[in-house]
Order: sequence, then C-alpha cells, then structure tokens
Amino acid sequence: MHIAFYLMKNKILAKDFAAKLGINKIYFQNIINGRFVPGRSLIKVIETETKGLVTEKDFLNTEHEYFNIYGKRKVEDIQVKKAKKVKDFDKL
Repeated sequence: MHIAFYLMKNKILAKDFAAKLGINKIYFQNIINGRFVPGRSLIKVIETETKGLVTEKDFLNTEHEYFNIYGKRKVEDIQVKKAKKVKDFDKL
C-alpha cells in the first residue's frame, strides 16, 4: 500500500506521521510525492509503524496507482493541456 493511501485510510496527517517517525515534515512530504526514496532503516521504521501495510516494495514501485493519479501521468496531462492552450492562443 502506498504511504499516502495508508495516511488517508487511517486519517493521519503527514506532519503527525513524520513526527512519529522523527523526520522533517517536508522530507516526508517528498517521500509521499515520490521525489525521495527513504533509506532502508527508515523504511523498516515505516513498516513497523504501519504494521506491515507499507513495505519497501511500495517505495520502489513508481507505477503504483497513486503516481498514475497524482504523479507522472497527471503532470503529463497538464503539460499537454497547456500546450494545446498555447496553440489555440496562436490561432487568435
């Protein structure tokens, strides 16, 4: 399970979970967004805190549906829409 789904499902704020892990909330936000992959020791702590629902493989799987909804594909769609608007603007 992706860490973002775990947080949403359990109604936990990212800043509270970051504090529980003993890490900076900005760093944790970057982990959630897939910008950073935590080290093995932090992954083990996350696995323990989530009772095994979030595992190491969840951090390494960038094709997870969370990324498909909120990450790469969403960004690509936005870029395509912006490109279309620029082209449409040129036609005016």
